[in-house]
Amino acid sequence: HHASGVRLISLALSAPFEFHAGQYLNVVHPNGVRIPMSIASAPERLPELELHYRPLPGVAEAVLMNELLEAGTEIKIEGRLGDVHVGGPLNENLLLIAGGSGISQCRAIVEHLRCVEHSGDVTLVWSVTQPDHLYADTELRTFARWLDYQPIVDTPQAKSATLAWLRTNPLPTSGRIVVSGSPGFVHAVVDTLNELGASGITIESDVFSYAPR
Repeated sequence: HHASGVRLISLALSAPFEFHAGQYLNVVHPNGVRIPMSIASAPERLPELELHYRPLPGVAEAVLMNELLEAGTEIKIEGRLGDVHVGGPLNENLLLIAGGSGISQCRAIVEHLRCVEHSGDVTLVWSVTQPDHLYADTELRTFARWLDYQPIVDTPQAKSATLAWLRTNPLPTSGRIVVSGSPGFVHAVVDTLNELGASGITIESDVFSYAPR
């Protein structure tokens, strides 16, 4: 349990499981409900899997996930899921933009890049609504020399601090941008990128598949 309300879950796998950095899985509740969870660890760490989970009040899937964690019994998972993933080392620019607990997908990507001895510059922008929600802040500040980590906290004056950051910082002119977070966050970021003329860049998000507009 982290003070921000996030639970850091470590699973020890009892059967082979393969995935690419950036993909997610489903936790399968005994009643058949699938609970999507981002994988926060790199494939190189298998057979250990790390999941980051924030239980949100009033969300039915959160109630079911809490039941599983409190029971302390075996958890069934299925995957791999998601079209957005990164394999390194890379020869192109990479900008990762995470909103809230969307940082878990980005964390898996940068951990993978560190495992494969990536050396090119990668920028990671993490946007939260409260300072104490930066639960991985200490780790990311010293993660790797090539990682330009930019924590951003919304304020009453800048309720959408990420969009303000995009408008005041130079964007890559080539390469890839991966956006992770809630559908509202992702679509707002993509709209701003398009407004700023982010042409020649591949913009990717799992939101495009499960919550398209």
